[in-house]
Amino acid sequence: RSFEEATQFWTQLGNAIPSSLRSWPLIVLVDANARVGSLPSNVLGTAGAEEENTAGECFHQWLFDHSLLLPQTFEQHHQGDHTTWTHSSGSTARLDYIAIDQTLQHPDVRTRIANVDLSTQREDHRALQLDLPITCKLSKSFSAPRRPNDAPCSSSTAIPTPPWIQDVQSH
Repeated sequence: RSFEEATQFWTQLGNAIPSSLRSWPLIVLVDANARVGSLPSNVLGTAGAEEENTAGECFHQWLFDHSLLLPQTFEQHHQGDHTTWTHSSGSTARLDYIAIDQTLQHPDVRTRIANVDLSTQREDHRALQLDLPITCKLSKSFSAPRRPNDAPCSSSTAIPTPPWIQDVQSH
């Protein structure tokens, strides 16, 4: 991608955020096709660093513009391998990211490559997992929605939930 194409992509993505939600803290899961880390800043660190390319430069600026950071690029937050993509030739890169609003920074934020099989014939993208401690405050006027006739949930009506480690073909 050219610098102009990458800038246009990130501008369009920013503009796609509804104006009514722009004051909310963002969490963005993105296949950025961008390489970053060689030019650290307060929004991205050097963990798993790759030479910043043109797409990375535009992504880096977009993170600044939207007050987002990449926890997986900081040693204190990321655990394990950084590779999220494998080319058919076998070459690998980190192209997928989770960006969080800077107001969500917390010492207990953790990222890792999830043990989820997303492949159909060969490995391609690997899922990035984020553990983000969040405290929710409910207003006094909040009341939880009730089931019809105020009927409690019963175990006989519960939908079985497969374990996270179960592969996609088995559930």
